[in-house]
Amino acid sequence: MIESILTELKFYGKFLSILIVEDEKKIASELHGLLKRIFKKCDVAYDGLEALELYNKYAYDIIVTDINMPKLNGLELTKKIKAKNKNQCILIFSAYIDTFVIDLIDLGINGLILKPFKIDKFFQVLSKNSENIMLKKDFQKAVNGQKYKRIVKKQSGTTVKVDSHKLVSGKNFIDDLKSDSIAWNSIESQLEELFELIQDFENLIEKIFLNEISNEILEEISFVLERISFIFKSTDILLNISEVILQLSEFLYTIKIEELSLEQKEKLKILEYIHDDLSRFIQSVFIEQDTLDIYYLEDSFKSSLEQLKMNILNEKIEEEEIDFF
Repeated sequence: MIESILTELKFYGKFLSILIVEDEKKIASELHGLLKRIFKKCDVAYDGLEALELYNKYAYDIIVTDINMPKLNGLELTKKIKAKNKNQCILIFSAYIDTFVIDLIDLGINGLILKPFKIDKFFQVLSKNSENIMLKKDFQKAVNGQKYKRIVKKQSGTTVKVDSHKLVSGKNFIDDLKSDSIAWNSIESQLEELFELIQDFENLIEKIFLNEISNEILEEISFVLERISFIFKSTDILLNISEVILQLSEFLYTIKIEELSLEQKEKLKILEYIHDDLSRFIQSVFIEQDTLDIYYLEDSFKSSLEQLKMNILNEKIEEEEIDFF
């Protein structure tokens, strides 16, 4: 699992900068040695004041800071940076949870990582936040021209492909749906089922992580995805996303657990990230309506499907561009 997380993180990290704020020099050195190979720019500060000076100079994309530090602690540092930029991505390291957590949540931190931390969980938090930052960066660049340039990942290496389309935000998508009473009534009548399917998906993922993986569980996940695909297909703008989800459903149905090695079975845990992506998409599009561009899910699902095929079938993905319809 950590290999797939690291691949994702390396892809986004090469475009981003990160500041490590840690007063324990051994930990700071280890983190710097690790992250400088992943991020475009990686610096270290050993106290809050030094971090604030560096931030004012370089405006890092991500800040990872400890709580207990000399001169200016992590909470005070977060307050000062959030006052300058409320959207700044800040991740907090802490050896314990205390009342300060409430203050940090109120300030809008992007993650709390407990020490000693597991490297795969740390990379997972970094990857998700890096992806969100890149989506926002692309959106801001595209605002004037109303075109969104998507970054597309290839499994046999990493490349960047420009694929432009008209931006469709979650709010615009819902507004357009409501203007067509037939389309809206079709979706609205199936929303409750959609949320139930996502919950079913989550329950099945939990079984996989409890090492209860079986052909029956994969078939159930396949059915859940097939139903979600069918619901998405009821509106034209989600047809492409629907098709990718259906492809994933069909692939899972063909897998025979008894033919897989332990390593291959472990790779199936990527389904957790597929669930997270799909759950977040449904929440942000249909409930919060705050998605910057609904097409991002196509890229994420296509990449996950290709990665899953590569891991399960032991097939090397050909050196060709992945088409996104």
